[in-house]
Amino acid sequence: MEVKNRIFNWLSELKEKEVPVEVIGFYQELPIRVKTKLLDFDENFLQWEYNPKLYLTASDDGKFFFYFNDPLYKEKRLLGADVTYYGNSFIETTFPKPFSDPRFGRQIVRVTTSEKLPVKFYLLSESGEEIALPVRDISEEGVGVVGEKGFLKVGEPIKSKLILPRGELLLEGKVVSSEPLGDKNRFGIKFSIREREKKLLRDYVMARQKEILSKIRDLVE
Repeated sequence: MEVKNRIFNWLSELKEKEVPVEVIGFYQELPIRVKTKLLDFDENFLQWEYNPKLYLTASDDGKFFFYFNDPLYKEKRLLGADVTYYGNSFIETTFPKPFSDPRFGRQIVRVTTSEKLPVKFYLLSESGEEIALPVRDISEEGVGVVGEKGFLKVGEPIKSKLILPRGELLLEGKVVSSEPLGDKNRFGIKFSIREREKKLLRDYVMARQKEILSKIRDLVE
């Protein structure tokens, strides 16, 4: 039996028994887990019960994830689906399929930056020039910055200046990833960092987590 048929049978059972499913979405890089019911589905689309937290993740990331106990392999498999519609009555996604997403393998928390808690990043050239790059996300070990495609290469060592709300750091590191982001690229930079510097980054991440969770609470109350 093909995997799509096995998923179809699983969804049929969920709908018939009205069993809530744990749906995982991402908002500002934080995973949000919500139990909700499957309202209807066919071979192409699924309709999910409206939930304000899921609405938030749908508008931000546009993908939902679920864990499926595959009877053939007798193990949990991650499924992913694209959000095609979200409104105040239901949320619609494509039919789910086995998916791989690096966010599920993270060992540390990553968050996006915000206007209230801004972060500035400057690449320092050998000549002393400071090249500003927008910061998309940050963790206690590094940042994701946005630049033109090919501007940085994976494995390239860098020197940088990072300005946080509570301090400024001069950091060395290297480019560890490069992935498309619209018409530009997101470059992942991992710092060679001491504990004091890591604490400053960790404090920022915790402050952003509180800001994000506060917004979610305000939405659902």
